[in-house]
Amino acid sequence: YPMSISLYTGSTNGAHFSSSIATWAVWQKYSFIWAILIGVSQVLQAIRPHLSFQNRSKSIANACIELKGLLLSLEDKWYYISEGLISNEDIHKELISKKAQEDKITSRYFGSKPLPSKQSFIKKAEEKTEAYFLTIYQVKGSLQ
Repeated sequence: YPMSISLYTGSTNGAHFSSSIATWAVWQKYSFIWAILIGVSQVLQAIRPHLSFQNRSKSIANACIELKGLLLSLEDKWYYISEGLISNEDIHKELISKKAQEDKITSRYFGSKPLPSKQSFIKKAEEKTEAYFLTIYQVKGSLQ
């Protein structure tokens, strides 16, 4: 989207400033189209700095890197849990610690603006997660 907006606003501004007698005659005849194009261009230029998709994509990429590290740490702990080498109390402490780390990561990158969610994507992610845990850890059931 950012590239599309830049191309559109640039081309309409360029056409606006580079008029010749021939183009002036055309634009005079279809002035309502010209007015719409310029109006849309001006609105896009005004709202572009307030669109969050550029910053959001950087935040998502950085959060993914940190969350992958957290997942790796969880997978490492899972071995000790699955072998019965960690007490229930220590498992609980570890779980709370990992949840706190996740909260820090999401707060750092997303603050009070949560990511939009789409129910079909959530359902698909839950299905893939359950399949992963069933394949890797032979665990089935709700992961919540």
